[in-house]
Amino acid sequence: MKTITLNVYELAELSDTAKNKAYYNWLETTDDHILTANEGLDSLKAFCDLFDCAASGYDWERKTAKIQYSETCELTGKLAHRHINKTHDKLLKWKKRYACRMPDGNLRHNCVGYNCITRKSNIFKEISCPLTGMCYDMSLTDGLKKYLRRPYKKTETVRDVLDNCIEDFLSEMQEICEHETSMERFEETAKDNEEFFFETGEICKSA
Repeated sequence: MKTITLNVYELAELSDTAKNKAYYNWLETTDDHILTANEGLDSLKAFCDLFDCAASGYDWERKTAKIQYSETCELTGKLAHRHINKTHDKLLKWKKRYACRMPDGNLRHNCVGYNCITRKSNIFKEISCPLTGMCYDMSLTDGLKKYLRRPYKKTETVRDVLDNCIEDFLSEMQEICEHETSMERFEETAKDNEEFFFETGEICKSA
């Protein structure tokens, strides 16, 4: 029987050449940015559906998106503002609900499956991440809020507003995906997973 001793190193202990090799090997195997991009696409599609548009994809590296706009996107001025405001309120504002009262007079906060009387408040509560439940929803819907907080322009169309929202979304997705494929992210992953490497930069899977 022979005993073979191999030296393994933490990422910070590698030479720059070996560290770069380890990084590019990691890039070929990681899919975090792909999963993030797919989740972002779900948010983009849901956002476009609100305005009867269709999103077929986007490129976070080039900050471009493939959008098929509807006729309502050509509304301008007051009509555009009214349409966006109605869509915004329907999406982001729900009426608060009081506790439900059972026929026997007792109160319930969960009325599913019960024959009870529900009374809604005239006070609205705002919903976060209303499209898919993911944080990427906010980078799209925040643009609607910004638009509604300022005086509308007579020549501004619904499409102009949507384009601004989508541009903000693409900028955020680019920033997130670039981080997830960065050397910094690789270093964080290697540290969190307590990974070790050979002197050449190859990962030691059995360490």
